[in-house]
Amino acid sequence: MKKGTFTSYEISFIVSLSIAMALRQLAMVMILPFMSVYGNTLLYNTPVLVGIALGIYGLIQGIMQMPFGSLSDRIGRKNVLTIGSLFLASGLALAAIADNIYLLIIARALQGIGAIAAVCFSWIGDNIPDEKRNQSMSIVGMFSGSAAVIGFVGGPFLYNIISVPKMFAGCSVLVFLSWIYIVIFIKKDKAKEAH
Repeated sequence: MKKGTFTSYEISFIVSLSIAMALRQLAMVMILPFMSVYGNTLLYNTPVLVGIALGIYGLIQGIMQMPFGSLSDRIGRKNVLTIGSLFLASGLALAAIADNIYLLIIARALQGIGAIAAVCFSWIGDNIPDEKRNQSMSIVGMFSGSAAVIGFVGGPFLYNIISVPKMFAGCSVLVFLSWIYIVIFIKKDKAKEAH
């Protein structure tokens, strides 16, 4: 095999992880343009609370990257990826039924807890040799970037057809599908299987 050529296992691993991350990215980006408009329709809203609902996702996600990374070192990347995806799906589902701004803030915080990007790239580092690591991370990044573009372009079309709560519900289903995909199609960490 030529240096830099992916094995069949590595291709399967990279594609599976790319699809899971792309579904997650699509779900999050699709609803982003309408968050402030939607927040202003909820009970007890104020400009400050709507701003908190918008920003708390990124804040919590940034805070949770290190604890999730540390946890994944102990219990495995796949386990943390599935936990994070469930938090995200739960937060999206809660946002779909939120009738006031406080519930939306809690929902967005739950979504932020699903901070799995760092774990995803750590998992690639565990499974892919050094000389192919940059290429494999680029592939995952391209999938996620393409999903973001599709979300930004497709979101406004969906907004004209269905309500924001239904978009949240649909995104929750997408993330749950990515959770199922991770559970079924992505093997456990090689290092963890040896124990």
